Parts: sequence; structure tokens; C-alpha cells
Amino acid sequence: MAIETTRSKLRSLLREYFPAAVGAFGEAGLTSREVRAAPAPGKAARMTRRQLMAALRRSGRERDLEVWADRLRRVFRQEQMRRPPLVEDAFGEQACVLPAQLEAACSAADRLAGASGEAFRRHPDSERSYS
Repeated sequence: MAIETTRSKLRSLLREYFPAAVGAFGEAGLTSREVRAAPAPGKAARMTRRQLMAALRRSGRERDLEVWADRLRRVFRQEQMRRPPLVEDAFGEQACVLPAQLEAACSAADRLAGASGEAFRRHPDSERSYS
């Protein structure tokens, strides 16, 4: 529930202030690590290929950096409706926080699933068949 809510919030936020990003990350998904590489629209449009590749590396991407950087550069430079720079920066900060929240929720769910599975395996009746 929390994961889908966070994903929806991110999608809504990006549609409101940076719709090009929704298309840019469509194939990888809005919850991919590459989303963290996207600054506010004005800054993104001015980024060089080298700067985009560095941002992608910082986000954790290791392969296909050139392909990603070229695609993002094309998308980010498309003409689009814009907000005042301070508003874009504020939206950008919020857009960076949402994937981190999503990652934390996924990590917590994975830990809970692992702990539950381990507890079940240790239970004395876990080997019994109830057919």
C-alpha cells in the first residue's frame, strides 16, 4: 500500500512540474534509481552528456551510461511548460525524497518477509504436511 502510494505521488508530482521526466523514465519506471539523476527541468536542460553520465553513476547506474545520457539529454531539452526556477527547485527536492521513501518501504517489506519466513521455518510444525 505505502509503495503504491509513494509511486503515485511521484508520478503526480512529475506530471505537475516535469512531465518530460515521466516519459524519460517510462521504460525503467519512476521508481528506478535513474530518477534520482534528474534535477529540476531548467538544470536538466542545461546538463551536458558528461554531467548526465556522472549523475547516473551517482544514482547507481553502471552500464549503458552513454545510451541513458543521450536519451535523457534529448528528453530534457524538449520544449515544455515551465514553472519559476524556485518552484522547480522545490518540486525537485520533493521528487528526490519520494524515491528514497519508496526504497525504504521496499527494504522494510523485504526484511519483514525474510524475518517471517525464517520464523516460520523455525516453528516446530513447519515440516508437517496438512493435506
